[in-house]
Amino acid sequence: MKNLVKVFLFSALVGVSLSRSLAAAEAAPAKIAIVYFSQTGNTRQLAEMIKAQTGGELIELVPQDAYSQNYREVVTRGKKELDGQIKPALKDGKVPSIEKFDVVFIGSPNWFNTYATPLATFLAGNAFKGKVVIPFCTYGSKVGNTLVDITKACPDAVAKEGLGTSGKDVKGASVKVQQWLDGLGFKK
Repeated sequence: MKNLVKVFLFSALVGVSLSRSLAAAEAAPAKIAIVYFSQTGNTRQLAEMIKAQTGGELIELVPQDAYSQNYREVVTRGKKELDGQIKPALKDGKVPSIEKFDVVFIGSPNWFNTYATPLATFLAGNAFKGKVVIPFCTYGSKVGNTLVDITKACPDAVAKEGLGTSGKDVKGASVKVQQWLDGLGFKK
């Protein structure tokens, strides 16, 4: 009987200790990354709004060979890269790692109905198993498949609802961003 009481007390202590550990782990804040490519600065502005609301770490994807500031040249190069499934090298030849992050916001401008090729380099260079992925994009006339394509490129991730914003509306999008993030559970 005495041994049975000892076993019961030991089990109770282990259970209490384990439940406290689990509660502490659940209470630990998520490590958030906001990874983005921005050609004109619109996607960068959206990424900065997300950072202001979540406290996440900004990670800008910068191509090794910068894109021209001439719109037609960017369109020509971007189309060629997309058609050839080219993943351009990123600055310093390194793909940023997301290993230490739990939640990854991934942003891109809409290029030809999908995400920009520098983002393809990042997506191909990372594993998303067990990560929460939240896409966002800026666009000229429509979101297209950008948000869906980002999610599809991270098949082992838990995908959350994305956000698309017109480039001309980015400056005034802070309320829209806040409402989107509140809906996802990122209340400031």
